[in-house]
Amino acid sequence: LTTTYGNKVFELSSDMQISYTDPDNQLSIDPTGMSLDRAGKTVSLTPSSTGSDMDMEISLSTTDYLRIKDGLLEYSEGSNEVKLGSQALYYSDGTRTIDLSKDNLELSEGDNKVYLSPTEFGLEYGGSNGLNHLRINKSDQSLDFKYEDQLATFDNTNGLELNSSGKLLRYKDKELYVQYDQNKNIKLHPSDGVMVNIEDKSLGITGDDLTYDDGTNTYYVSASKLSLKENSG
Repeated sequence: LTTTYGNKVFELSSDMQISYTDPDNQLSIDPTGMSLDRAGKTVSLTPSSTGSDMDMEISLSTTDYLRIKDGLLEYSEGSNEVKLGSQALYYSDGTRTIDLSKDNLELSEGDNKVYLSPTEFGLEYGGSNGLNHLRINKSDQSLDFKYEDQLATFDNTNGLELNSSGKLLRYKDKELYVQYDQNKNIKLHPSDGVMVNIEDKSLGITGDDLTYDDGTNTYYVSASKLSLKENSG
C-alpha cells in the first residue's frame, strides 16, 4: 500500500514494513528495528549482534551522538568523548584522556601520559629536550629511559647502555665499555683483558701481556720478553 499526498509518501508492505518520507523527514519501521532521520539528525533502534539486546543511536552530527551498541555506551560532543561498558571506561576532552579497558589503563594530558597493561608500563612527559620517558616491557624484559640528555636502555639482546651528555657506558656479553670523550675509552673483558684508548695512544693488558702504543711505536711486555715495533715498519 502506497499513499502519496503532495511531496509526502506513506508506504505499508505485506511484511509489516512501514515508511514515511517528505523533504525533511524519513521514517522507517520494520520487524528488525526503526530509524528516523530529520534534516540530518537521526534516531535508530536495531537488534544487537548478540540478539539479546537492542542497539540505539541518536545522532545530531558526525561528532555529536549518543550510541549504545553491543553493551557499549558511547557519547560524543565535539572534542568530548565518553565510552562505558563491561570492558571499557574511556573519557577524553581533547586534552586529557582516561582510558580504562579490561586489561589496560591510560591517563594522558597533552604530551604527558601514563599507561599500564599486563606486559607494559610507560610514563611520558614533555621536557626541554624533547619527550622524556620511562618504558618497561615485561615480554622482552626491556627498559628504556630518557630524561633530557640522560639515556638508559636495557634488554636481553643489546645488554645495558647508559648515555649522559656524550659519555657512554655499555655492558654486553661480559664486556664493559666506557667512553668519556670522543677519543677516550676503556674496554674490559674477562678473556680479552683491558684496553685503554686516549687520543692516538692505547694500552692493552691481557693476562700477563702488556701492549702500549704511543702512536709511533708499539711496546710489548710479557713474562718472558720485551719488544719494540715501529708502527711505520
